[in-house]
Amino acid sequence: MKATQQLHDAGQSLWLGTITRNLLDSGTLEHYITEDSITGRSIASAATITV
Repeated sequence: MKATQQLHDAGQSLWLGTITRNLLDSGTLEHYITEDSITGRSIASAATITV
């Protein structure tokens, strides 16, 4: 069993600090979710989001 799955099973969430367009377009993020149990979420306030 992968270490990431063990953490997930223990109730821990792994999350990425940065999600880029390339990460989305390449399918890497989908791989992280389906194969590596990356499930964490972060809710940023409007004050922390820059456009």
